[in-house]
Amino acid sequence: MSSIFRYKARDPEGNLLTGKKEAETSKEVARMLNNDNLIAVEIREIKKTKKKKKKAKKDIVLFGAVKDKEVAVFCRQFSTMIGAGVSVAEAIEDLSHAVDNPRFRNILKKILESVRSGSSLSEAFSRHSSVFSTIFVQMIGAGEESGKLSEVLNDLSLYLEKKVKLKGQLRSASMYPVFVGGFFLVILIGLVFFLIPQFRDMFDSLGAELPVPTQIVMNISDFLVHNIPYFIIALVASIIGFIAFYKTSTGRFMIDSIKLKIPLFGNITLRIILARFFQTLATLLKSGVDVVAALDVAAKVSYNARIEKKVEMMKEGIIEGESLSRELAKSGLFPRLTVSMTAVGEKSGSIDKMLVKISDYYTEEVDAEVEGFSSMIEPVLIISLGLIVGVFVITMYLPIFQMAGAMATGA
Repeated sequence: MSSIFRYKARDPEGNLLTGKKEAETSKEVARMLNNDNLIAVEIREIKKTKKKKKKAKKDIVLFGAVKDKEVAVFCRQFSTMIGAGVSVAEAIEDLSHAVDNPRFRNILKKILESVRSGSSLSEAFSRHSSVFSTIFVQMIGAGEESGKLSEVLNDLSLYLEKKVKLKGQLRSASMYPVFVGGFFLVILIGLVFFLIPQFRDMFDSLGAELPVPTQIVMNISDFLVHNIPYFIIALVASIIGFIAFYKTSTGRFMIDSIKLKIPLFGNITLRIILARFFQTLATLLKSGVDVVAALDVAAKVSYNARIEKKVEMMKEGIIEGESLSRELAKSGLFPRLTVSMTAVGEKSGSIDKMLVKISDYYTEEVDAEVEGFSSMIEPVLIISLGLIVGVFVITMYLPIFQMAGAMATGA
């Protein structure tokens, strides 16, 4: 038995349309709207009997972040439902019940309310910028305008999954230096503040004359122990000064440039930035965003002031009519292989696909770099630790051996 459904839908220009259609199910109405090149926003069955509205329960907003991985899963499921002919409102409502994160669930419910009140989907997402980034909102808007919302959502899920992978690679690359630095700091603190003072007390009780190497180590230990409050104050002041300097445009540019030049780690950082930059650029261009706007977003997600400045100069050239590949070459920052692949993509008319390949290439390069860095740091750690322990043992036991030799000579 068929029913009358009232619907809200958007045309390719983004205009909100309302009307009625007769069908057996809401999914059938959604398919009919898709055939008319319309995106279903809300579909409701018109019923003769009115039911009393229940008071909506207030959602408890819990603190906690919404992870990119959760948003990626949401996009993939949202894409599948839209592709199957489910309306936007119905899909969001169903997905809000399936989400485990209370904060994310609450946000989806607010988005649902905005959509039902007549807001576009991109506008509804933009009200929650802490979860949905600029690139997310721009791509959703492009999907609404082109009528390819399902495809754009699928692209967004792939983009976010790669973003999560790149974050993991950056975390893996940075964990080793932090671990090594922390490990050495603990060893040095133990030696300087605990073990060496005990040896000093023992040597003082014996009244022995200390060898020069031992005396140097003892003096260093005494200096650090007696001046530790000043070192702590200097460390805190340095951290505060560094943060304040980094917040300035000059400081951020200088520090971000240095980060790209740090031996080994700087190379990994640059590859991660390039992978993220080209992945974002490819995703936006595929969604129909113009090159200048796409470059602007891609530069911001690089989180590096030097990259942002180079891209700003590239945008000026593109506005004047230059090609993307030519501007990449002029920047002096992007490798020749990247420039060549971009030029091939421009000539073949498949620039977005070529940029995806460039992003994948750098992602694989990062994997190899991180693996090589990890295998190299292990022997360095062992050798360095051996040197520290060796110097400590020699300098601390040298006086003991010297006294034992003197006693044997006297006997």
